[in-house]
Amino acid sequence: MRALIVDDMKYKQEEVIYALKKLDITDYEITESIKDTLSLLKQKRFDIIITDLGLPRIKGEDITDSLEGLNMLIGLYCRKIFIPTIIYSTTNIPSSDLTDLRYVYEYPFLGQATDIDTLILLLQIYLENNKHQKESTKIRSTDSKITRARVNKNSITDSN
Repeated sequence: MRALIVDDMKYKQEEVIYALKKLDITDYEITESIKDTLSLLKQKRFDIIITDLGLPRIKGEDITDSLEGLNMLIGLYCRKIFIPTIIYSTTNIPSSDLTDLRYVYEYPFLGQATDIDTLILLLQIYLENNKHQKESTKIRSTDSKITRARVNKNSITDSN
């Protein structure tokens, strides 16, 4: 599992790293701006993004906007980059924005964590769902091979 942490505050980066390590996730990278994030996503593949919302704007202005993180995620959607994302921010996100993110943009948004315990819980849920999905895919693949083998066997039997 490879994680991308997007936050410009060191103490929040350390909290996210703590949560990841608690779940044995040690493969991660950190970016501190939307510009760096988009650049890194062009170069490397990640399984999950954990992002703050109040990020420095792309133009490098001194102010931050609580919607910049959402704008980044919508931008990723528009670029067809669908990476499951957890928002780790004390900024209260209007539920309509979250609904838009999930249903209008169909972005794989996993939830918002405002504290470390909720972040760990969301990560655990994601890991568990990911594990079940991989197992299910493996079972379907095995079932498909068995079905093909039966069809091939029946074809050989029918032709004799």
